[in-house]
Amino acid sequence: MSLIIENLYKTYGKKNVLNNISVNFQAEKIYGLLGNNGAGKSTLLNIINNRIFDTKGKINS
Repeated sequence: MSLIIENLYKTYGKKNVLNNISVNFQAEKIYGLLGNNGAGKSTLLNIINNRIFDTKGKINS
């Protein structure tokens, strides 16, 4: 089973946190998220886990 994220956006008020994120996570592989503080890593994981909702985009599993 893979996880496909297409054109994902998340905004808080006027601040864009995630802007047009597209990625395809393949089954049976290990991935890491790297980035500076405030890059959107936790926001992306929270959207994938349905803890928060995206502004626009699609996640297929």
